[in-house]
Amino acid sequence: MEPIFVIAIVVLAAAMAVSVGVLIYMAVRIYRAHKEISEFLADMKAELLPALQQMQQALGEVDSAAREARLRLERVDKILAAVERLLDGTTLAVAMSRTFKASESTMTGLIEGIKEGLRTLRKPTKDRKEEGK
Repeated sequence: MEPIFVIAIVVLAAAMAVSVGVLIYMAVRIYRAHKEISEFLADMKAELLPALQQMQQALGEVDSAAREARLRLERVDKILAAVERLLDGTTLAVAMSRTFKASESTMTGLIEGIKEGLRTLRKPTKDRKEEGK
């Protein structure tokens, strides 16, 4: 065999050995990366499930609080409507009271005037003439 063939075979064998070594190194790296990713995903799954359950529970509590707040707002709205009606009635009552007080004072004055007129008419004519002087 010629030395060139021997050298070529040795170089090819060395290249194959290096290629196999690189392939083995890459396979080990891929296996380690796969193992780390699997562990990471298992940890994430273990941590995410309780977190998602807590989040679901918190959302349920928020929904419940929102419903309760809505009911309270409806109650407050009803109370405010009742207060508004009450205030409208109070305003009407105050206006009526003022009207009646004004009418009462007018009527009292009118009655007093009528009484005085009747007293004057009841007096004998002599007394009326003296008062007129």
